[in-house]
Amino acid sequence: MSAQKINDGVKFQINVKTSQGSLVNLYFYSYDEEEIKGALEVAANITPEINAIETLYNAQGVLKQALGATPVEQSTTKSASTTGGKTCKHGEMTLRTGTSAKGPWKGHFCPTPKGTADQCEPQFIR
Repeated sequence: MSAQKINDGVKFQINVKTSQGSLVNLYFYSYDEEEIKGALEVAANITPEINAIETLYNAQGVLKQALGATPVEQSTTKSASTTGGKTCKHGEMTLRTGTSAKGPWKGHFCPTPKGTADQCEPQFIR
C-alpha cells in the first residue's frame, strides 16, 4: 500500500486473539475467496510464532520478579556543572574548547548535528 490509510477501502476485517492475549487484525479489501483463505493461512502460521515471542517476554518478567530486580532509571541529561548550565531550544549545549589562528577559544555549542538548518549560534566564553 502506498500513502493509503489501512482502513481506506476495507471491505471487512477479522480479529484473531492469540492464547497470550495479542490481537492480530486481518484487513480485506475484497471478498475474494482465495485472498481470504490465504490471509487466514498466514494468520494460522504466524500465531504460534507470536505466542512463542510472548512466552519469552512473559518469562523475562517472571524472572525479573523472582530475582527481585528493580528498574534502574537512567538520566540522559547532563548536569549543569558539565555544560555550564547553557541550553538552547534543542537542549543542553556542549562545552567545547580549541585553538585557532587567533589563539585558544571556549564556547557552548548547539547539540544538533553540524549543518542543521535551524542550528543555534555558538555562545563563546570570553
